[in-house]
Amino acid sequence: MVFSPNANPNLTGTGISAPPLTGMLGIGTHQLLRELYRSRVEDPAGYRFAFTPIRKVRRLCTQLFGISEGHTGAESSMNIFLGLQELSEGLGMDPTFDGCFDLPLQFLAQDPELRARVLNVTFEAESDDDETLDAAPRKDIIL
Repeated sequence: MVFSPNANPNLTGTGISAPPLTGMLGIGTHQLLRELYRSRVEDPAGYRFAFTPIRKVRRLCTQLFGISEGHTGAESSMNIFLGLQELSEGLGMDPTFDGCFDLPLQFLAQDPELRARVLNVTFEAESDDDETLDAAPRKDIIL
């Protein structure tokens, strides 16, 4: 509703008319929500949309809990959150990684050695396709 003001019932009759922002922001919508939550916005209703579903994270989540890699955008973000939520219920952990959302998954997806140390198993989360379309931070920028 935040990104689609015309669909927000709280704004009905206010005279506010604006186009939806999701088409304009694209995958950046998830990054914006993540950063709002990291700055301690308290409403958990949007947690499921705060995971930026870049390709490497989707591949990692496919390996970890069978989430389909083919979906992008809101559906993929929601699937990642729901998968983590299901795992975390049994472990008593926070599926948002204490408000960091997809960032730990990005680090795991980017670094095979870290993945092996943290998960105690080795597997490939990357492929040889065009990484320029991935939107993940480059390893040399992260470190």
